[in-house]
Amino acid sequence: MPVTLPNGSTYKLCLLDTNALSEIVKYPTVEGRGYIERFPPMEYVPCFTAYNLIELRRNTDVFQKFIKFFSIYPSFIIKPFPLILNEEINAGGRTSVNNTLARAFTSFGSNASYQLQPFIEDLFSTPEMAQLEEEWCTSNQDTIDTWLTNKANFSPTNSIPNARDADRFVNDATVSTLCRLHPTVVQSAITAKTIPQSLRFPSMQIMLYSKYYRVFEPN
Repeated sequence: MPVTLPNGSTYKLCLLDTNALSEIVKYPTVEGRGYIERFPPMEYVPCFTAYNLIELRRNTDVFQKFIKFFSIYPSFIIKPFPLILNEEINAGGRTSVNNTLARAFTSFGSNASYQLQPFIEDLFSTPEMAQLEEEWCTSNQDTIDTWLTNKANFSPTNSIPNARDADRFVNDATVSTLCRLHPTVVQSAITAKTIPQSLRFPSMQIMLYSKYYRVFEPN
């Protein structure tokens, strides 16, 4: 997904999960260098979410290494999935990439609002973030239960995870996910005698593809 910044430069965004972020900062000369070589800074900008920060904070040493590494490496924090999905629903489908970004970080310039460390310190000092962190840490079992329910309700055509089954899983799970998160969208679709399509909601689509491979190919 490309984004054009105010300076006129266009970059591709690269969303990293917690494991990738952890490996990059724990082994900067190997994994960090490998990431930079595969995704050069002149072409790509790494992205992470508040949920990544919560998970990284479980290991103080790794979290401090993350702050140190990305305090000098330009990056974006993107909005949480529910907020991006809200933007897509309000837009009636795919929304502008700018609506998915929450904040940019860079060590260049004197504007403190673009500095990662003070942003994180302020972020985790807010009651809202403290509540989100507590809910995230205690909702693991609920998440697992939901995923196992999705797994039980889906019958793969092949014992080996594959793209065709992944597509079918995402299409099947789109309606049930919207019923849980935004039932009015499903009600409107039923009234219009249509079926909500995953392609209209890229944020949910990528989450469901991720869920498929994590559930059916955990290794």
